[in-house]
Amino acid sequence: MTGEALVEELDRHTRLFADKKVEEAIRRWRWCLEKDFWPGYPRQTVTVDIPPWREAEWLAEENRAEIAKEQNIDLLALGMKMQEPL
Repeated sequence: MTGEALVEELDRHTRLFADKKVEEAIRRWRWCLEKDFWPGYPRQTVTVDIPPWREAEWLAEENRAEIAKEQNIDLLALGMKMQEPL
């Protein structure tokens, strides 16, 4: 590791959008505190399932890893090599 870092910044439009979302979240939180009512939370346990697209993505990755293993390719080393500075 070389200790390098990547600094990213949100554009103006995205910052304004984020500010609106934060303001709305604070407004809703304040309302819940005042009313002592927290809508949206069910009383029973909720079962969460993996989205089909994510499962397909994972299975494809497993398949790529198996093929790489059969061909004696180290995917982690390959990925690190691809990200080296030019």
